[in-house]
Amino acid sequence: MKKITGRTIGRVSTLLLYTGFAHAQGEAASAESAASAPEEIIVTARKREERLQDVPVVMTAISGAVLQRYAITSLSDVSKMAPGLIVANTQNNTGGTMTIRGIGATAQNPAVDQAVSTNVDGVQVSQAAFLRLGLFDVGQVEVLKGPQSLFFGKNSTAGIISLTSNDPGSRFESHVTAGYEFEQERKYGDLVLSGPLNEVAGARLFLYAADQNGWFRNAAADVAVPGVSGGSRVKTASKDQEFAGRLTVKLVPDGVPFEGRFKASYNKVQRDSGSAAMSQKFLCPLGVSQLSAAQLTGGVAPSTDDCKIDRNFVSADPLPGLAALASDITPYPKSEFTQVLTSFEGNLHLGSHFKLTSVTAYYQLDAEASDMFTNSDAAVLAGTADDANEQVTQELRFASDFGGLVDFVVGGFYQDARLRDNVIVAADVIMPRPTLLSDTHYRQATRSNSAFAEITLRPMERIDFAIGGRYTDEEKKFSGTARGVPIVVRRPVNSYSDFSLQSTVRYRPTDDAMLFASYREAFIAGGFDFNPVPPAFGPTTDISYNESTVDGVEAGYKAGFLDDSLRLEASVFRYQYADMQLSARDAITLSLTTLNAGKATVQGAELSIQWSSAALPGLTLSGSGAYTDAQYDQFIASCYTGQSIAQGCNLRPNASGAFTSQDLRGQDLARAPELTANLGISQEFAMSRSLESILSLGASYSSAFETTVENDPRARHESYVLLNSSLSIRDSSSTWQLSLIGRNLTNKLIRPNSFSSPFSGARTGTANPVPSDLFGVVGSPREVALQLRWSF
Repeated sequence: MKKITGRTIGRVSTLLLYTGFAHAQGEAASAESAASAPEEIIVTARKREERLQDVPVVMTAISGAVLQRYAITSLSDVSKMAPGLIVANTQNNTGGTMTIRGIGATAQNPAVDQAVSTNVDGVQVSQAAFLRLGLFDVGQVEVLKGPQSLFFGKNSTAGIISLTSNDPGSRFESHVTAGYEFEQERKYGDLVLSGPLNEVAGARLFLYAADQNGWFRNAAADVAVPGVSGGSRVKTASKDQEFAGRLTVKLVPDGVPFEGRFKASYNKVQRDSGSAAMSQKFLCPLGVSQLSAAQLTGGVAPSTDDCKIDRNFVSADPLPGLAALASDITPYPKSEFTQVLTSFEGNLHLGSHFKLTSVTAYYQLDAEASDMFTNSDAAVLAGTADDANEQVTQELRFASDFGGLVDFVVGGFYQDARLRDNVIVAADVIMPRPTLLSDTHYRQATRSNSAFAEITLRPMERIDFAIGGRYTDEEKKFSGTARGVPIVVRRPVNSYSDFSLQSTVRYRPTDDAMLFASYREAFIAGGFDFNPVPPAFGPTTDISYNESTVDGVEAGYKAGFLDDSLRLEASVFRYQYADMQLSARDAITLSLTTLNAGKATVQGAELSIQWSSAALPGLTLSGSGAYTDAQYDQFIASCYTGQSIAQGCNLRPNASGAFTSQDLRGQDLARAPELTANLGISQEFAMSRSLESILSLGASYSSAFETTVENDPRARHESYVLLNSSLSIRDSSSTWQLSLIGRNLTNKLIRPNSFSSPFSGARTGTANPVPSDLFGVVGSPREVALQLRWSF
């Protein structure tokens, strides 16, 4: 384990300062007006309104103005503005993988609570499928880094992404936006109607629709080989249609110390291609794909897979025999996702020093997908997933606001959740006849109760101490069927309990400077493994995995200089994790297993700088970056497919004598780049008396990192730089604004998630294995959009 010394932190800080990497907090705080000081950012990281410079939390805040400037509607794009955060897509219905400083949950099991959870308008959802809800009409994004156990419902061991949507204001507001993205032929638009209904109520309606043809082209679409492939009706990916809407009603009764806010959000995505279409093989060690029409026909069929990351993917439709096995297997890959989130937040002011807050919420996800998961032009493997996630949550908080010697907050959280996962897997071509490999129906019921409290002491004017904790009691129940037969396992009910402590000391030497240090703990409950191709079930079979815990410290410094035109934030951290919940994937048996990774230490430093020029009004320069050292202290992991004994696959031999495991102690965690950083510059200037313009440029950098849980060295991702820009022209009254927006201008295709390709590789854990093909789930290529916004 590499140790962080004062010299190391100093060197990293100096490097970040002089290279000026930025964009996250800097760009987030950039003012839309030509002010000499950055815009004041108010955050709610501790469920109270505080200036970003005053809150003793390591975090990134991104304003709605910046989200609008770059037309950002996905957390994947947000990750490019927050050093240390990586959001990666996956092949299945789990929604993706979110990691902060290398800590994140499995991308394979839809039942796993994420180490990085998402909070929308005070509602906590831990499953990654929530990623699909999008950033529609969002006023601010806050990325809280490190363990969070007190203020956001359930624990999160890596961090929280908190989204706050826009509320109706005191004046009427209306606008329409229409845009066209050229690379994927995407048409989109939105409508906002907002304002007061009467003296006590206001409402805001947001509607959004989009239709796109997709970035990627299917190289196997027109290749038909009798008995092997019929080509594909899916010509492009991701070809989809999307609709979203949100209704907000805000109540502020006159003369009553009560405020209420109701929100109802809806999102639906229909995709004329499966979720696996975004994945591509990038390494074929035998020179050609090991599972392809060319290989299966001995070279008679043409080769369609170039085995590299580009704008082409390879996917065949299922042959009629596969589709006849189950009605859920559609004639061609397709998917549909629908989400509903409703919440009501009420705040009752009891006198001038107390507030009682209640947040009641209902969340529902329905996701259906049918796809070919082999990245092949041969119709070998078809899979379907029918997922449903439904939960009701209730949170109560009672807080004081004396502003003197003592303040406190106490509260409780309740969750009742139901999760369903129906999976069908079928094989053809390589089998004597179309064969149903798996037909499993999983169910998980979760009941979670927790109570929390924090007390803040201010013994001196500029010093305060806060100490608190959350006690959690959680129970999960499992049931299901396999091929219509009830599943019997050794432990169908698991209970978990935990007390997580958090303490913070803060010192403000001046009004513009603050130092803080924190000790933090957090935990995530265990659960059950939802394996698409499960092993034989029985009373001795245990499909559960353990809870994950973390404890550690962080310290930081935030200050403003030169009349607050220059802002600086710096922090260091060190955390130790136990039993992280990760996944193992076997390319031969097609099994996906959730496992616990012994121990890991994550430590590092972060720096953020922002400067707004008084001499050049409207100019904002900003820079932020992170250094992360994340390594396993103890982890006996599965071998990657085709790993030899000499390459480290030398533990836990199976019945045939082949080894199955490796020791990853001292190796890096997946998706934990050592250096991540951003650079941003924004300039607003007057073109004439009636016209204004805003030019913004941004760059994000990541050093190399591992992309597989098994740390297959062939899948290590190289370092990269992504470039974004936007140019907007508007009239001085802001009636209209025309924007040219570019994201990932260098067309860098990144693949934060990588896997061994199904049915490739052989003889793992022997002296002479066959290495597997590798594929990665690819992020968005270059995007160039023209957008018009009109207020009326």
